[in-house]
Amino acid sequence: MAINKERKLYKIGQLTRLLGITSRTLRYYDQTGILPHVKRSTGGMRLFDDEDLDIIKRVRRIQNDEKISLEEIRNRMYGSPTTTKTAIVITDGGASIPTELLPNLPIQIIPVQIQAGAVPFNRAEQSLDEFWAGCRTATQQPVVHSPTVDTFTTAYKACADAGYTQIYSIHTSSLFSDAYENAKKAAGLISNQVTITVFDSKSIGSGLGLLVSQIAEAITNEEPTEQINSLITKQIPMTHLLCMADSAEDLAIGTRIPAQHSPGAGLLEKMFKFKPIFTIQHRTGEMEILDCCKTKEAGIEMMMESLAMEISARGKYINRIMVGYTYMYGEAMNLANQIKIEYPNVPIFVQEDTGVFSVFAGPRTVTLSVA
Repeated sequence: MAINKERKLYKIGQLTRLLGITSRTLRYYDQTGILPHVKRSTGGMRLFDDEDLDIIKRVRRIQNDEKISLEEIRNRMYGSPTTTKTAIVITDGGASIPTELLPNLPIQIIPVQIQAGAVPFNRAEQSLDEFWAGCRTATQQPVVHSPTVDTFTTAYKACADAGYTQIYSIHTSSLFSDAYENAKKAAGLISNQVTITVFDSKSIGSGLGLLVSQIAEAITNEEPTEQINSLITKQIPMTHLLCMADSAEDLAIGTRIPAQHSPGAGLLEKMFKFKPIFTIQHRTGEMEILDCCKTKEAGIEMMMESLAMEISARGKYINRIMVGYTYMYGEAMNLANQIKIEYPNVPIFVQEDTGVFSVFAGPRTVTLSVA
């Protein structure tokens, strides 16, 4: 399995050599809030990204040119520490947010409708398994209907009327959904009423859910607006989503409902039984097949190997992990238990993924997201 890691995190020693400054200066920048949201490895080591590097260069230029204090520079860059309780995160139904966190966070989810033929999926009336069983029986392709421009406009106006002055609108990858584009259009229509910043998460499901929960937590911690904007741009490329589909046939359901194969289908029938392992590219939001496994057990092992590679590539930085599933609950718990043994101090959440993700990945999946 070959995974291309484009992102890079720097240790203090690497950054001091790149910038020609002391490690003491870097630590001081972190302590005084010049560098918001500096990452740390599981062992507590500071890790810096490219945005941190750009901030330091900017700070050094201002210091050399204007000879002002770090406090003045920090206030210029991020604003004075003021309450952000009038801020809220809006996302779409493609996000799978940990249920343990959701009640205490300023998050509004705009529902997404899933439909097969004339039949919409209604979680209150049927399970996701039952919905997919109906799709197979009728050989109907399920589709996602994203929130419309009018829906977003109404939601934004309601937030403005409720006293919110800042909306962070963070949505499913634009390759899977029109939510991002529709949110941008709606934001442009009422930009004179409330400040709205719209982001394409380049992710979906639990990957999007972990990102949204981090931003909402920053709001509850009353961080300045510019620091939250910085956190979003930092975390989007750090969000990693990996998925195992129960079969290549299931994954193919993302584009069509295949007819039943004849008993003598031979090689094609066998190939359909392989378990594809795929990821969502953090820069493009596209699905990329990494490998195929013969068994679920081999697939779980492959996901653990991929997780280890991901954590190594990010300098052992892990904020939180989420395991999602549709139908494959036992496999999800197996994966979660292995993660808990390997990384006992990392927060981990387990829950069923949204039906939205299943439309693209198939009806039987296990997902693993790292933020």
